[in-house]
Amino acid sequence: MTIREALRSLEEEGLITRRRGIGTRVNLHVAKSISLNRVVGFFDLIQEAGYEAEIAWTAVSDGRALPDIGRRLGRDGEGSIVAIERLFLADGEAALHVVENVLAETVTQPVDAAAVSNSIFSFAEAFCRAPIDHTVVEIIPTKATDTIAKHLKVDVGEPLLRLIETHYDVTGDPFIVSVIHVVDEFLRFTVVRRRY
Repeated sequence: MTIREALRSLEEEGLITRRRGIGTRVNLHVAKSISLNRVVGFFDLIQEAGYEAEIAWTAVSDGRALPDIGRRLGRDGEGSIVAIERLFLADGEAALHVVENVLAETVTQPVDAAAVSNSIFSFAEAFCRAPIDHTVVEIIPTKATDTIAKHLKVDVGEPLLRLIETHYDVTGDPFIVSVIHVVDEFLRFTVVRRRY
């Protein structure tokens, strides 16, 4: 029963294909790609892509949510947040700029930049009322603004990927919105689409 469940799970992730009368096949091309359908932090994704991961700096601030972030947090443009801004490196090169917007009312203790772990999922377990249960990711093509270009050491206007991740607790309430700018030289994502 356990083996059958494990195989079903691997098949749902696209890592294997099972066909009655044919057998089970490992999809190596899927195993080598970076998938967003797993709840894994970007530090780990950078390492899985074959780079040495590092966080160059972390800054923590309090403030009001921008209207779009407030809407995503279910606050109609309102709401206090704790913002955690970080720059992730891959082999010493700027790879991702991340701003985690955490609904302040869900934070259970003061947040110090030195105490923030390398994963928002670990952060939620340590500093929030509830862990992250699931995440919805939007992938949006964009161009580097002056600020993002400076952080990521790219030219202004250079194409980037922007990921907007809305993190939910087990009750389905959103409590963290992450805005990530990605240099796709380091991380390129794939989605496995199944025909049936």
